[in-house]
Amino acid sequence: MFPVWLVMRHPQKIFEYFVYTLTSNAVLQGLSYTEFDVTWATPPPSTTTITSKTDSATTYKVTVKNIGTVSGDEVVLAYTKPKAHTLRGSLGDTVPIEQKKLFGFQRVTVPAGGSADLSFELTPAHLAMVDEDGHTGLHNGEFEVVFSRGHGKELVAQTAVQLTDLSEEASRLKTFR
Repeated sequence: MFPVWLVMRHPQKIFEYFVYTLTSNAVLQGLSYTEFDVTWATPPPSTTTITSKTDSATTYKVTVKNIGTVSGDEVVLAYTKPKAHTLRGSLGDTVPIEQKKLFGFQRVTVPAGGSADLSFELTPAHLAMVDEDGHTGLHNGEFEVVFSRGHGKELVAQTAVQLTDLSEEASRLKTFR
């Protein structure tokens, strides 16, 4: 619950009025006249493994279903979430590791009772991390690929980077300076 206050200032007095309380759902979900559900259109493999920066993209397919009675728009967000403890061996203990990174999003209009299939492509570059010298490259570790509406249920797939060639040239995507 988030209380909302109206404050009016006067040279000698401050008046505070409690206006209303917003629930956390109202704040995080935005306003919509309908409800949605997101499910896998095609179940992902148990774990997808990336072995080099030249690997092809992995396609994930999700279905957005309008379970309400009114047509509406919905946005699906696609994130990568690194599992920090699996990357420490490659990146070291002092390098900050991001919590999650947006790699795609799609907005779709779905009629009442209808559904729409969305497709997202995850490339090796989406799993790149920045090392202590500022170079961007692939590092051995595990990641979650998360599909979310920004609230509620999330779909999670597992992916891992297991480089076969550990040389800098083979794993580096971008050099700093």
